[in-house]
Amino acid sequence: MSCDPDPIIALLTQRLAAGVWAAPEADSSSVASVAAAAGWRVYQLDLTESLGKEELLAQLRDRMEFPPHFRPNWDATADCLKDLPGGIDVRRLLVVDADHIDAQAAPAKIFLEILAEVSAFWSRHGSNFSVVWIGLPTDNVPALADL
Repeated sequence: MSCDPDPIIALLTQRLAAGVWAAPEADSSSVASVAAAAGWRVYQLDLTESLGKEELLAQLRDRMEFPPHFRPNWDATADCLKDLPGGIDVRRLLVVDADHIDAQAAPAKIFLEILAEVSAFWSRHGSNFSVVWIGLPTDNVPALADL
């Protein structure tokens, strides 16, 4: 993988593999705007205040087109993220603004694991589901700025 002057553009043009990426210094609105202009379906989560499981799952339900029967638990979350409207024809970008959240805390860590699993699922099925995690990079999330 070669170094790209704009890793967000590399991700959106699929020169960079789908997955969960940290972007510590990025602006969530700018990332979302660029992705939408490139034809991606963009979802934004604002987790700057809290990353409690209940708040996180409520935002996902409200913003990611989960079905009405969604139950707020991790298994249902993974299932719903693998069954989003539009099927494989839609490129999706989840922008998570979590600037002051400890990504090693239990809810965040579980959420990151689910996102990586979901991204791999969509890739196996010929689609793209990527995540840009705005905030502090973690040991288990590669940073776009490091490319």
